[in-house]
Amino acid sequence: PAYNNLGLMLLEERKLDESERALLKAIALAPDYPDARDSLGLVAQRRGLFEEAARHHRAAIERDGAFVEAHHNLGTALCALGLLDEGIESFSRALALAPGSFGILISLANALGDKGAHKEALPHYEEALRIDPNRAPAWVSYGIALHETGEIDKAITQYDRALELREDFAEAQRNR
Repeated sequence: PAYNNLGLMLLEERKLDESERALLKAIALAPDYPDARDSLGLVAQRRGLFEEAARHHRAAIERDGAFVEAHHNLGTALCALGLLDEGIESFSRALALAPGSFGILISLANALGDKGAHKEALPHYEEALRIDPNRAPAWVSYGIALHETGEIDKAITQYDRALELREDFAEAQRNR
């Protein structure tokens, strides 16, 4: 765990080579430690190596099938690869393990929106915004989904909510 934590700290500082070394040390000491494998996937994601990232996240899930963050991170990597159906499946697994997670709900809704399934995304945005109504970008994403389903007046209301939270939010202003 100490090497994993060090690796994550170095990742936050954008010291990717050092982070990777610390995480590889954690894996060398404990090959079945899923956290280090998932963290190594985050390093790969930061480098834009999404296939490699997906392999690391899958390795973490193989060692701990209930590892919520690994499922979420795998979904992110898969969506970055354009594998939206698989990404949505990973986000759905993560959500089943952690119902009510704002981040997972937004990731799932965004992936559905990227797939063009805006109507299916709406309830996930709504649930996320019930959990945390103070996230301006989420209101904008919700507004976009509403706009895409033809609910223009409701979309404008969501952009206005985003602007109440961040009056200089260019994306909300542009979409409005």
